[in-house]
Amino acid sequence: MHRNEKLVKYAIEICRWHHERWNGEGYPDGLSGDHIPIAAQVVSLADAYDALTSKRSYKQALSHKKAIEMIHNGECGSYNPLLLRCLDDVSDTAKQGMKDAGQTVAPLRRVVEELYKGQDLAAARMTQQLEDAYAKQDFFTSLSDELWFDYTAQPSSLHLSRGLAEQTGLPSVILEPLQSPTLQMYLGKELTEGLERQLEGLTLEETRLDLTTKLRLRGRLRRCQLSVQITWSARKQKRCAALLGKVTDIENRSQCIEQLQAEIQHAETPQTLSQPPLPISASNGVIRITHHQLSHLFHTYQPLFETVRLVDPGICMQVTPGPDGPSVRENDHCYAVWCKKQRCERCISQDAVRTRQIQNKVESIGKDMYYIIAVCIEVDGTPYSLECMNPIRLDSSPGGQEEHLLNQLLMRNRQVYMDSATQVFNRRYYDEQLRELSGEYAVAMIDVDNFKQVNDRFGHAAGDAALYRMAQTMRSLLRSSDALVRYGGDEFFLLFQSLPRAVLHQKLEVLCCAVRELKLPEFPELHLTISVGGVHGQGRVRDLILQADTALYEAKIKKDCVVVYEEDANEAE
Repeated sequence: MHRNEKLVKYAIEICRWHHERWNGEGYPDGLSGDHIPIAAQVVSLADAYDALTSKRSYKQALSHKKAIEMIHNGECGSYNPLLLRCLDDVSDTAKQGMKDAGQTVAPLRRVVEELYKGQDLAAARMTQQLEDAYAKQDFFTSLSDELWFDYTAQPSSLHLSRGLAEQTGLPSVILEPLQSPTLQMYLGKELTEGLERQLEGLTLEETRLDLTTKLRLRGRLRRCQLSVQITWSARKQKRCAALLGKVTDIENRSQCIEQLQAEIQHAETPQTLSQPPLPISASNGVIRITHHQLSHLFHTYQPLFETVRLVDPGICMQVTPGPDGPSVRENDHCYAVWCKKQRCERCISQDAVRTRQIQNKVESIGKDMYYIIAVCIEVDGTPYSLECMNPIRLDSSPGGQEEHLLNQLLMRNRQVYMDSATQVFNRRYYDEQLRELSGEYAVAMIDVDNFKQVNDRFGHAAGDAALYRMAQTMRSLLRSSDALVRYGGDEFFLLFQSLPRAVLHQKLEVLCCAVRELKLPEFPELHLTISVGGVHGQGRVRDLILQADTALYEAKIKKDCVVVYEEDANEAE
């Protein structure tokens, strides 16, 4: 049966949206009015009537008259007024159907119940998990004005975040978006076809897509960056099942980097620096100059490095000097130089700007290796990354050893900050990259309850397995921008980027619950819990961790709980 046949489309609409309500208070998508497919509206009303007039384990069957009265009074939710009038028109037929139901439906119902015997609990659990997921999504959406969208192929629908709906003027939910004239007019033919071409060019192993385009936000045409996570269909080859994407307005940042490019290109007598600041000697890991001095900086570094470029890692744009002068490569992202289609696993430009410390790594193009230094450079107070790179010459290496050396260097580059036992960041990463960060952060200290007893009772192999599974479970619940560090032994440090204060306690409770429910098949009797101390505040990370440690001490008294540091309460004590 083809998915575009009417019967299948009606079935999909009914399955997804029969819990929606006319006034928008239903779920899962909060559709209202005529945005709810009519098939789903009809089944929703029929389902309410059937539930009221049927005997259930928790109630007796109501009369036809009472059921109609409750539906009209809104006791079962809000329904289409036109459908309510239709219900009145067929009231006598429905009443007669109640009398005949026991004779005609009972045999069929017994067959269905036999087929689905024992499935109710699993179905209920799955439904509850879906509802919980939607509730969490709605909660976090309400706290943020971020611009994101969620597209599903089956059922065909596009969901826009509150911020994106407000800025684009589009409805928050669009059914059949590929056939929506309003959406097609907004996106334009060029963007739609460009996105389709890029998706067709990806392999099933590639699940990330970044592209730059122009969108109209709040009535103005703005350059935007689209970052899209792709879910491929398991049933059909090269068929996209879902897209989850974020829209970032990069107009202002693009203009800034273009102005810097123009400054370098047209500078006739560039201002010199009293002492050219090399990356290896930058004060506190940051070079601070004016835009008038940028041209001289490039001219100073070009004889020393094969490639020198100015990168804005937030939007992946770069100024790269060339034979015809410096150029801004807007659609050729900064990672394209490494023949990559998405961000580097470790973006040292991003790390340099975030930590204000010099970063370095080894990258490769085929068998050619490059050593790259990235240093934070503030141009008129705006932070960028200055990337300087040179090739690693292997001409003198014995034959056949180039590839081995390359692999060793790349592996070392990835593993230098990884804890081998848990595969999360190690203490060195905290000491070198996080400890001196200053700003507004949410941090947490995590301690495994009674971990010594785990080792004593089950052995060190079980302890290692427990730490690994616990660390990976927590890591799976974090964002890519968050940092989970094995601080020492069975203690972990957690740094959240841009997490609202109101969300911190709930987020830590989610981690606590996930560890509590963790099962280790090879050690079925082993049960883990954690104590967590958190804090949300302004200052250096090394100072915030002391407050988190104070909260952790309090949590460890009770165990398996979360305590968030409150400054006023601690001062009062």
